[in-house]
Amino acid sequence: MNSCGLPPIQQGRGRNPSSDAMPNSPTLNAKAPRQHQPVSAIVSALAQGLVLSLVMVQAWAQDLRASVAYIPTLAESPTEGPFIELVNAIDEVYSAGTISIEVFPFARSIQNVTSDMADFHLPMLRSPHYSDQGRPFRLMNKPMGQVCLVLYSHVDMRLRPQQLYRVKNAQIYPYHLSVVRGSAQFIDLPVEEVTRIEQGLQQVALRRIDGFLGAQEEADHVLRQLQLNTIHRTLFECYDDVIILPRGDRGRRTEAILQQALETLEAQGRLSELHRRVHQPYQDWQIYD
Repeated sequence: MNSCGLPPIQQGRGRNPSSDAMPNSPTLNAKAPRQHQPVSAIVSALAQGLVLSLVMVQAWAQDLRASVAYIPTLAESPTEGPFIELVNAIDEVYSAGTISIEVFPFARSIQNVTSDMADFHLPMLRSPHYSDQGRPFRLMNKPMGQVCLVLYSHVDMRLRPQQLYRVKNAQIYPYHLSVVRGSAQFIDLPVEEVTRIEQGLQQVALRRIDGFLGAQEEADHVLRQLQLNTIHRTLFECYDDVIILPRGDRGRRTEAILQQALETLEAQGRLSELHRRVHQPYQDWQIYD
């Protein structure tokens, strides 16, 4: 056998191999017949490609850890709330692994992603004014739905979003605003942070601050619970409701898994229904009416 694995060419002793055929020999002039690939070889190649694809899919398979922010009525424990139901639905259609759920305070939940304690965090809004460049995490491209941010101010002041943006670049910003801890980086205004929604709304009611920005369902629940009848509410802006991911290969793998799961839920007609249990379009009402 030669180096190519073929038997050596047998040559006649004392003869030049080229002399075995005459110049006009049909053997030299005839066109060689076309070699057809056997069907079995084609099937074998396709099977090998399928196996390779399956191996690649398995390489992406992994168990995921979801870190969900504690939100009254929406995510109060790893087994309670519409956000938990949404993550469970994602887990249901993700057949290559399982998704475990833990609930943490908002800022801690985001930190879990950057410290490799979780594979993704939710929820987070994506503001058109925000860029995740330079952040230790990034926002997932495909949204779960939309979330409306509401501006809560004292009934005697009744702030409008236009007022806040009009003086955004003032040397001394004239309004004292707050948001829940961990979300200030997503708001394109000078804001301070509070630990809980209750703090922000109570400070507005007591006129210690001018306004509080909060997601509609979460903050409205607290507003009704505390019966703060001196607070006026108005739509600030609606944003994509997204998932936070780590950077690098881990984040890319996780995003591929979550995007496929969300697209599956969408194709089944379940995603919008699940998200409507979490966030609805802006509801125009006042607690003092």
